Amino acid sequence: NWILIDLKAPTILRGFRTMSVQRFDGNVAFTSAVRLQYTDDLTDVFKDYTNPDGTAVEFRILEPTLSILNLPMPIEARYIRFRIQDYVGAPCIRMELMGCTRLDCVDINECAKNNGGCDQKCVNSPGSYGCSCNTGYQLFAANGTAGFSIERTETGERDGDTYQRNKTCVPLMCPPLLEPENGKLLTDKNDHHFGDVVRFQCNFGYIMSGSAAVLCLSTGQWNATVPECNYAKCVSLPDDKLEGLAVERPDPESVLVPFRDNVTITCSAPGRKLRNTATSGFRQCVYDPKPGLPDYWLSGSQPSCPRVDCYQPMPTPGAEYGQFVDTRFQSSFFFGCQNTFKLAGQTSRHDNVVRCQSDGIWDFGDLRCEGPVCEDPGRPSDGRQIARSYEQGSEVYFGCNRPGYILINPRPITCIREPECRVIKPLGVTSGKIPDSAINATSERPNYEAKNIRLNSATGWCGKQEAFTYVSVDLGQIHRVKAILVKGVVTNDIVGRPTEIRFFYKQAENENYVVYFPNFNLTMRDPGNYGELAMITLPKYVQARFVILGIVSYMDNACLKFELMGCEEPKKEPLLGYDYGYSPCVDNEPPIFQNCPQQPIIVRRDENGAVLPVNFTEPSAVDNSGSIARLEVKPQNFKTPSYVFKDTVVKYVAFDYDGNVAICEINITVPDVTPPLLQCPQSYVIELVERQDSYNVNFNDTRKRIKTSDESGDVRVTYTPESSIIPIGGYENVTVTATDKYNNRAFCHFQVSVQASPCVDWELQPPANGAINCLTGDRGIECIATCKPGFRFTDGEPLKSFSCETSRLWKPTSVVPDCVSENTEQADYQVTATVTYRANGAVAQACLNQYQDMLSQHYAGLNRLLSQRCSAVNVNMNVSFVKSVPSLLEENVVKMDFILSILPAVRQPQLYELCGSTLNLIFDLSVPYASAVIDSLLNISNIGNQCPPLRALKSNISRGFTCSIGEVLNMDTSDVPRCLHCPAGTYVITGQSVCTNCPRGYYQNRDRQGTCLRCPAGTYTKEEGSKALADCIPVCGYGTYSPTGLVPCLECPRNSYTSDPPTGGFKDCTACAQNTFTFQPAASTKDLCRQKCPSGFYSYTGLAPCSPCPVNYYQSAIGAQTCNECPTNMRTEGPGAKGREECKPVVCGEGA
Repeated sequence: NWILIDLKAPTILRGFRTMSVQRFDGNVAFTSAVRLQYTDDLTDVFKDYTNPDGTAVEFRILEPTLSILNLPMPIEARYIRFRIQDYVGAPCIRMELMGCTRLDCVDINECAKNNGGCDQKCVNSPGSYGCSCNTGYQLFAANGTAGFSIERTETGERDGDTYQRNKTCVPLMCPPLLEPENGKLLTDKNDHHFGDVVRFQCNFGYIMSGSAAVLCLSTGQWNATVPECNYAKCVSLPDDKLEGLAVERPDPESVLVPFRDNVTITCSAPGRKLRNTATSGFRQCVYDPKPGLPDYWLSGSQPSCPRVDCYQPMPTPGAEYGQFVDTRFQSSFFFGCQNTFKLAGQTSRHDNVVRCQSDGIWDFGDLRCEGPVCEDPGRPSDGRQIARSYEQGSEVYFGCNRPGYILINPRPITCIREPECRVIKPLGVTSGKIPDSAINATSERPNYEAKNIRLNSATGWCGKQEAFTYVSVDLGQIHRVKAILVKGVVTNDIVGRPTEIRFFYKQAENENYVVYFPNFNLTMRDPGNYGELAMITLPKYVQARFVILGIVSYMDNACLKFELMGCEEPKKEPLLGYDYGYSPCVDNEPPIFQNCPQQPIIVRRDENGAVLPVNFTEPSAVDNSGSIARLEVKPQNFKTPSYVFKDTVVKYVAFDYDGNVAICEINITVPDVTPPLLQCPQSYVIELVERQDSYNVNFNDTRKRIKTSDESGDVRVTYTPESSIIPIGGYENVTVTATDKYNNRAFCHFQVSVQASPCVDWELQPPANGAINCLTGDRGIECIATCKPGFRFTDGEPLKSFSCETSRLWKPTSVVPDCVSENTEQADYQVTATVTYRANGAVAQACLNQYQDMLSQHYAGLNRLLSQRCSAVNVNMNVSFVKSVPSLLEENVVKMDFILSILPAVRQPQLYELCGSTLNLIFDLSVPYASAVIDSLLNISNIGNQCPPLRALKSNISRGFTCSIGEVLNMDTSDVPRCLHCPAGTYVITGQSVCTNCPRGYYQNRDRQGTCLRCPAGTYTKEEGSKALADCIPVCGYGTYSPTGLVPCLECPRNSYTSDPPTGGFKDCTACAQNTFTFQPAASTKDLCRQKCPSGFYSYTGLAPCSPCPVNYYQSAIGAQTCNECPTNMRTEGPGAKGREECKPVVCGEGA
C-alpha cells in the first residue's frame, strides 16, 4: 500500500506527523513502518529516500499516538510517495507534511549529482546546465546523429535510455569508404566512427599501392585515402656477363615482369650450360611469399651457368693419371704409363695433357699404354666369349648360346697384374682328366657311385645314411683351387641336395687334411631346387692335391655333383692373369606344363548323391633343355580315374637338371551339397505385465539357442527379420537361414508372440459401447463388463462377469461381447399362413412358379379387403402380402406359405395381436364361411395343359413379431418390441431368438449378420466369438506343432513329422516308422523319414537313397556320409566293402 501526494510545485520537505485511526469495530489501527519516495516528474523513476550508503531509510512508529518524524536531510520534490512497509491492525494512517516553499533562488549545481545525467562532460550555469563531449564525440540530438537512432522501446528523454537527447555522447562518423578497384574492404560495418580502423586487401594477382589500413580521426575524417590495387609485377633477374648468363624479358625496356609472365634464361659462354633441371631455362612471376622476399617474385633458385662437368676420367690399362683440381671445363691432367708399358698416341693438341672440353668429354685423343697381354681365358660350354683385347685392365665378357640359359655369375673377368692364376678353369673332374680311380667315397648306392660325381653325369653320387658322408678326390698334382661348383642330384629314382658342406685339403699324402673354415651353406627352396648349381668362390686360393667334400646336412638324400676351378701350381708367379674364371651357363627357364587344367575340377554325383570318379588327362611337361629330370605327383598314389570324397589339391611337379621347377596344381572340388544341420530355438511367448500397445523384439537375442553345425566349418546365421515391433496379441514369423561356405542353406522357422500376461486386467478388451472394471484378489482377478446407457447385451443380462485365477485362463472366455443400441427399429408383425393343396394330377416343378404368379394377381384386392377387416376398431390397419413360397410335398400335393405384414396406424401390441387373430380366423379352413374372403387363394384353376388345378385341403397359421436376419427381438418391454442388432463376433438366422457366437475357425467383423466368415485356409481362431480377421492365426503343420495347434509353433524333433495341417492345426508330431529317421528336425512330410545307409553304403545325408562305396573304399559304420580309402598298396575286390579287412594287399606277379 502506498499514498501519493502532489504538492503542485517543488516543495522542501523537512518531516511529517502521523496518528492512529479508530476503526468501525472500535479497534485502533496504525502504520508502524514507512518509506519515502519522491520525484518531480511522474514519467521518471521514483527515487528512494536513502542513507549516505544508498540503503533506503525506513521510519519506525512504535505507539498509536501522535508521532513526529524529522528528515535528517530535507528533500525538494513535487510528488511524495509514502510506502507502508508494516502496520498494526490494518494499514491505516492519518498524517501531515512539514516543510516550506523557497523564498529566494539559489543556483543549484545540477552537475554535482550524477554528472547532471551527462554522458561525458556537464557544464553548470546559473539556473541551468548543459552537456558537452570529449574530442572526437558529439551530443546525440536526434535520430540520425552520427548514424545512431533511439531504440524502439525508448523515448530518448528518460534516464537509462541508450541514447538520451543532448546528454549522450556519440563518436563522430567518418564519410563512407569505397572498395578499391580490384580489391576488397575488410569490414563488417555500414558506418564507421572515431577510432575505427578499416583494412584493405587486393585481389589475388594485385599489389597494394598506399596504406593498407585507414583510421577514423577525431575530426570525423580518415587519416588516409583509399589505396590502389595494381596488377602485380616482379623485379627481373640481372644478367651475369662473367658466366655468360642472359635474362630475356617480355618487355626489354622494363625491369618489371607482369604476374604469370616468364623470363627466359640462356647461357652463351663456351663450356657453360644451364643446370639439368626442369626450370633451369625460365622463371615465372608467381605469388610465393617467403621471409625476406616480396610476395610476388621470380620464384626459384638463383640461375647460373656452371662449367660443364666431364666427371671422373675412365681408367686406361697400364696408364697413370696426374693430379687435377676438378673435373669441370678447362681442367687438365698429365697422362703417363706404368714402367712395364710405353706411351703411344697424342691428344687433339698433340701432347699428353688430357683436358675437359666444352662438350663435357675428356680429350684423350688416341693416347694409350702398350704392354704385355693375358692368355685366352676360354669360354663356358655352350657359351661365347666377348673381348676387345687381352691387355692389362681389359674386361672379358661371356654369354650363353642356348635359349633360356644364363651365366651363373654375369660379371666380366679382368686382366690384372700379379694374379693368383694366369687362367682359372675347371681342374678336370667333369672332363674326365681325373680318372675314376682317383675318386672315392665313404659309401655309395647302386647307379650312384662315386665315379658319377662329375657335373655332366646322368646320375651323380649318393651316399648312404651315416655319421659323416664325404667324397675324396686326388687331383694328381698340386693345384691352386679358387672355386667349387656344387649341385644336387635329381632323377626319377632319387633326389638329394647338400645344404651345408665342409671342405678339406692337403698337398701331400702323408700330411693331415686342413679344414677350410667356415662351412659353405647352399640354398634350399620348396619343393626342391635339387639340380641348382652353386658357385662357391674362395676369397684366397688354397694349394691342394688331395681334397675332400663332406656333406654336413642335406635335403632328402646325401647326394651331389661337383667340379673344382683353379690352375696348376705355377713355377713362378705370373705377371698378368685374370681375377676370376668364367662362369658356367645354367638353365634359367622352368619346365612348362602343356595341358594343366586352369579351372577347378568339380566332382560330379549320381542321382543318389554318390560321387563319380574323377577323370582327366594327366598334365605333361616340356623343358627348353630337351628333357625333364623328374616328374612327381602329390598325393603320391594319385592316378586317374579316381574317387575323391573331399576337396583335394593334386600337384604335378616337374624338375629340370638345373634346379628349375614347374608346378601344376589341380584343385579337385567336391561340391558340398549338404545343408548345415540347423535347429531353431523353440517358439516363445513374451508376456507383458504393464499395458502397452506393442513390444520391440530383437530376434538376434536368441542366437545362443540356435544349434547349427557343418563339416565345412563355420556357419553364417541370419534372421529374417532381425527385429520387429509386434502388437499386443500379434506374432511374428522368424526365418533363420544357416549358410555354409559353399552357400548351402538350411532354413528353420519359429514364432514370437506378444501377449498380455495371464490374468492382467487389460488383457480383456472392453466391449463396444461399454466398459470393464476389474478387481484383483488373492486368487486372481474378477472383471465386470457393463454397457453405457441406451445400450445392452443382446441376451438381456445387465452385466457380464469374467474371472481368472493366477496364471490360468479366463472364464467363461476372454472374448467380451459388445453392447448394442436399444434405440433400434420396432419389429415387424408377420402372419404366415401355410395352405396345403391337392392337384388333379401330377404337378411339375416348373408349375410352382406359375401358381405363384397366378396367386399374386389377387394380392392387391386382398390387401384392401383384409385391411378393412382388421380396421374395425376404428384404427386404420395396413395388411399386405409380402411374398409366397411354394413347395412340392408329393407329386400331387403342393404347399404354399403366404407371408403377410401388419402395420397399424397406432403401434400398440394389442392392435397387432387383434389383427393377427382376425387373419388367423380368416385363414383357418376348419371354420366354415370365415375363409370365403380368400376364396381366390383356395381354388386355383389349371394353367394350360401342363399344370392341373389345385384345391385347398387344410391350413396352418403362425403369427408374431419378427426381425430381419442378424437381429433378435428385445422382449423386455411392454411396448412394441424392437430388433436388437447382433454384435460383431455373433450371428443369427431368421427364427432364432438369440445371437450365437461364431464357432472356432470363424469370425464376424460386422453386426447384423446371418452367418460367420470362415478363416482363410491354414488359419484358425483361439476362441468362439472372434470379431476380426486378425483373430484368425496360422495353424501348425509342415513340420511344426503346438499344444493349441496354433502359432507360436514348435519344430517337430528329429525322427518325427507333421504334414498338411488339419483345420485346427497339429497338437503333436507323428513319430517316424520303426528304423526310419530324418536328417533335420521339422520334417514336413512322411517321405522324409528314411532308413540309414547300411555298412558299405553312403549318401550325403547318411539316409536313403544310398550308393555303394566305390572300389578300393570301405565303410563299416551305418548312416555314413562318405567312404574311407584303403591304405596305400591295398585294394578291394569290388564296390560296397563293409570294413577295412576287405582291403587286401596288392601282390605283384613275377616280372611285374
